[in-house]
Amino acid sequence: MKRAVVQVVGPPGAGATTLIERLLRSNRSRWMCAVRIRPHGDFEAAAAERERYAAAGAMPAVVIDEPEGVGASVWEALQGHEALLACDVVLLEGGPVGPREVDLVVFVAPPLAAGEPLLVEERREVGRVDGETALALLLGLDPNRASDVPDEIDDEDVEVVETFELSEREAAAMQRLLDEGLPSMRDGAWLRDGWEPLADADLALVNVRPDDDLAAAHATRAAIEGLRADARWQVDAVARRRDAGPRRCHVGDLSDPRDDGARRLIDAIKRRWA
Repeated sequence: MKRAVVQVVGPPGAGATTLIERLLRSNRSRWMCAVRIRPHGDFEAAAAERERYAAAGAMPAVVIDEPEGVGASVWEALQGHEALLACDVVLLEGGPVGPREVDLVVFVAPPLAAGEPLLVEERREVGRVDGETALALLLGLDPNRASDVPDEIDDEDVEVVETFELSEREAAAMQRLLDEGLPSMRDGAWLRDGWEPLADADLALVNVRPDDDLAAAHATRAAIEGLRADARWQVDAVARRRDAGPRRCHVGDLSDPRDDGARRLIDAIKRRWA
């Protein structure tokens, strides 16, 4: 018996919680738990999703806070929850997708309306230069030597070359630069807002509900499956990763137990712990 950790992600309302419910209800012999990684300030919605997990059979069903900071780890957030780490299958919803922290990442998407692009061509922030380095560069100093200046200098060692007054606006801008750093921008074709985890997904499903346009759902699937070959796609700040994006995308209605596309996705996921 293999232990598996599966992370389900996607835009709000796309159907990630419904997919986890389907996986839990289809279980016959595994100890399965479900974790909602809560976006900050969204306690009520996360608590409601936890109740749905519990009703579908998760033991336990918990909510944890989304980890913060660069390189934040899902595993760091799970520490202290021994029961979760002992389960045969851990189902995660939401949270940052780290480099191979989990066994499988599944992206649930809504159909894109006609004319809505999957990739958006624009300039985006890809990183930040820290405030002290940015200020040194703006003042024409060597940023590698800026840290050599001692914190305290005797008055007799200071030679005043020129003085000038900063306006309140200029002073605020300089302080903001020190506090927040200088953004590094790059032009490119990026995944639309809320769809960024698609880059790390192994499988995807376009969740087409009864009132949705089936043709739009299949067009969305084609766009997702074509990502890996799209030379415009800027995955991250460095370069395109050849393994980015799911190899397979299904179309199905997760609310319909008889839907073939949804059942094929669920079967593919369950093979990870079969």
